[in-house]
Amino acid sequence: DAEGSWKLTCDDPPQGDHPAAARACERLEGFARAGENPFAPVSADALCAQVHGGPVTAQVTGVWQGRRIDARFSRANGCEIDRWENVEPLLPSVRG
Repeated sequence: DAEGSWKLTCDDPPQGDHPAAARACERLEGFARAGENPFAPVSADALCAQVHGGPVTAQVTGVWQGRRIDARFSRANGCEIDRWENVEPLLPSVRG
């Protein structure tokens, strides 16, 4: 059951009540090392498969790499599903 909200601070060791805090922080550190922004929205001109991954949504707010984050995630189409799965375990796995 992934419903609810969690806090996560990627200190050493990770802090908060996120159920996979260490793995989530490792994933975020990987994005930082690669210079990737996992919170960027899907491009408006992206061609996305019209598949529906379920009604789940997630909101991520806070600060990452010195930038304020307020990102919404869904599984509304193929691009959004890929974006969600790319940040697991920050977001929970909801694959059926």
